[in-house]
Parts: sequence; structure tokens; C-alpha cells
Amino acid sequence: MPCDAAVIYGSAIVNESMLTGESLPVTKSAVMSSGDEFDCEKYKRNVLFGGTQVVQTRFYGGNKVTLIF
Repeated sequence: MPCDAAVIYGSAIVNESMLTGESLPVTKSAVMSSGDEFDCEKYKRNVLFGGTQVVQTRFYGGNKVTLIF
């Protein structure tokens, strides 16, 4: 990823080993709207971080995976 981005539709499997040292890829899912102000730390399960590698994306119902930068 060239920059941080939040998943707003679909999901992605991401290799974050270059940031965390974790050897297994992690799944990032879409942010569920709660009306709260967006906080990167609170929603880290929904954010693809810059410098990580996207391994796979998954979409549902024919709609493509959508990110917001």
C-alpha cells in the first residue's frame, strides 16, 4: 500500500510483517458505521497501513473492494 486507507466495503488479506514482525497475514474488514469520529488506533482492524502488502481482496454481491484514503 502506498498510504494508509480504511476499508469501507469488502475485505482484504494483508501482509503486515514489515511493520509488526508477525509472520501470518491478517484480514482487514469493512468499517461498520457507528457515527464515532474515525480513530486509526480504534479501527486498526479496518485500516490497510502504508508499506504493507495486499495479498488478496474479497468482494461481495458484485461490488468491488472500496477503500478511502
